[in-house]
Formats: sequence, structure tokens, C-alpha cells
Amino acid sequence: MSTLNWFKRAKLFGLNTSPGYTEIGHSGYEDMDTSEEYPNYIWYYYEGTIIAKPETPDEPTHMDAFPFLADQDERMYKGRYDSRLNTITIIKPIGARDFTEIPYAVEMELKNKFGRDAKILEF
Repeated sequence: MSTLNWFKRAKLFGLNTSPGYTEIGHSGYEDMDTSEEYPNYIWYYYEGTIIAKPETPDEPTHMDAFPFLADQDERMYKGRYDSRLNTITIIKPIGARDFTEIPYAVEMELKNKFGRDAKILEF
């Protein structure tokens, strides 16, 4: 049986695929680089700014990294930053998931925090 995951197999055969949320900025998966050279960050848009922490084995999720936001989690913009891919993932709050645009203020804060050339993917 192949050790390639479905995403790598699809790319190998030239299929048009997009990576899933857990394939970007999440350590602990067999094909993710977990070195300190390329840390992954967990972030929230909180009170008009981006708060972020590097993902660690002790804090692998949003709830672990920011427990004080647990009761607000589904009502906030949040995501990951994968420094190896220079890619930001964003999950919209429940009430905003039908809208097509990320608010300009959120996008600018993300670019200010992680770099203007970082790619943003919505989930």
C-alpha cells in the first residue's frame, strides 16, 4: 500500500486539488515539517488585532493555546499560519460563513502579523 496520502497521490497524477485545513499549519501529521525552523502558529482575530502562538505539543489546538477564548471560539475569525508554506488559513465565524469576503481589517492584520506576501486560504 502506498505511503502517499490522497493529496500527494492526486498531485502526482496531475489532479486539481486544494489542501485541506489540517494539511496547512498543523504539526503531528506524517507529511508536515515539525522543525523549529518552520513553526506553525495558531491565531485568533481578537479585539481588533491578531493574537498568535506557536503550536506546541502541549498546545496543539486553538482551545489549548487560548483557553480564555473557548466560549467565543465559533464567533471569531481564527486559523493557522504555516511558515514553511508561507500560508495563512482562516475559518470565518459561524455568522459570517455565508459572506464571500474576509473583512479588510482582518486581512490587513493577518498580513501585518505574518507578512504581506503570505497566501490566505479560506475554509
